[in-house]
Amino acid sequence: MHNIETPVMAYLVLAGDQPIERNIAHAEDPRLSIAVLPFNNLDSDSSSDSLCDGLTIDLITALSRFRQLFVLAQHTALAHTGATQDKVSTGRRLGARYLVDGSIRKRGRSFRVVVQLIETRSGGYLWSENYDGNTDGLFAIQDTITRRIVTTLVSTIEQSAIRSAPTQQHHADYADVARANQLVYRMREPADTEKARELFEKVLASDAAFVPALSGLALTHLTDFLMFWTDDPATAVPRAAQHAQKALELDQSDSLAHAVFGITSLWRRQYVEAITHLDQAIELNPNHADALAGKGLALNFIGDPEAGIRQLSEALEHNPFPPSWYLWSLAIAQYNTGRYAPAVQTLLKISQPNRFQRRWLAGAYARIGDLENAKIQRDIVMTEVPDYRVSDSFNQQPYQNPEDIQPFIDGLLLAGFNR
Repeated sequence: MHNIETPVMAYLVLAGDQPIERNIAHAEDPRLSIAVLPFNNLDSDSSSDSLCDGLTIDLITALSRFRQLFVLAQHTALAHTGATQDKVSTGRRLGARYLVDGSIRKRGRSFRVVVQLIETRSGGYLWSENYDGNTDGLFAIQDTITRRIVTTLVSTIEQSAIRSAPTQQHHADYADVARANQLVYRMREPADTEKARELFEKVLASDAAFVPALSGLALTHLTDFLMFWTDDPATAVPRAAQHAQKALELDQSDSLAHAVFGITSLWRRQYVEAITHLDQAIELNPNHADALAGKGLALNFIGDPEAGIRQLSEALEHNPFPPSWYLWSLAIAQYNTGRYAPAVQTLLKISQPNRFQRRWLAGAYARIGDLENAKIQRDIVMTEVPDYRVSDSFNQQPYQNPEDIQPFIDGLLLAGFNR
């Protein structure tokens, strides 16, 4: 198979049903543990065996790039090829909290891949999905399937960690960080970032070097700046950069740390630095959808919205159920290329748009001549932020070329906002 590398995380060989060597006591690892069992070939012949093995190894490799997960190495999974024992028992014996199981079935020139995520403590299925394809593009579709599975698996595992409220301190830290990230990504009201900041600071009080919490804390300050939720906007971005810098100093190999530092660099108008670190985040983890979306946003602000659209479209392929800021980022890139109607449609996909997103929606409506809906959005924004003026957006939007913000300003004025 292609793009295969061996994650150096654990080594386990099974003789019959008993492990004979275990060099790493991964049950004590603070991360959320997961094992990928070999995909089952449901055909009568062996023609799909290579695809089964390839998907198994590709998933292990891709999942291993996420630092919050402890992924058992491919030796572990491949040792189970042909095993018929109970899957949940297998997962428990491996010390994995989560188990990925899948199958492939071909019918003529078509095939179906089924993937399931199992929680080994309860034995329950957390998630299941089918992926259909044609054998003509077998290996191309394999990459697509891997990307989509990985992003969904990571999201589902984080949700499970939040619900289960684990008692071990490190597991609890990861659950608190996942819960806090949800609040930050909602971006609906000041209480969201306040509560998120409390959770991040709680984690850092027990472990000052917990990199995901530092990265998340940086995002709370940046969000407060964007949403006008701070009484001291002049220091919000520097505070965000300070936490992001500390996270990066602690772990140069953390994809999220590079991505968050890159985003804070963007709002500090350090454009080369922003792109450099976002690229590094993607190099460290090509499946990190947030890093891909962040680079798409950055490309728009440095004056290349067409490339931004392509990058954001790739991020949405990785994460088909994205946080709202992906859609907002895509919408502003569409807006900046004159695609105002698509920008409206993209923003309308956000179930509960915040005031920041509504300003773009108002401007896009005005640009297509729908002044009635533009006024509705304007009135909602002004009810929430009575003191908002169009001039406030000049400092809030980090465009490298000042003239690039003018279409947005013109749209806001058309919608009836005060200059």
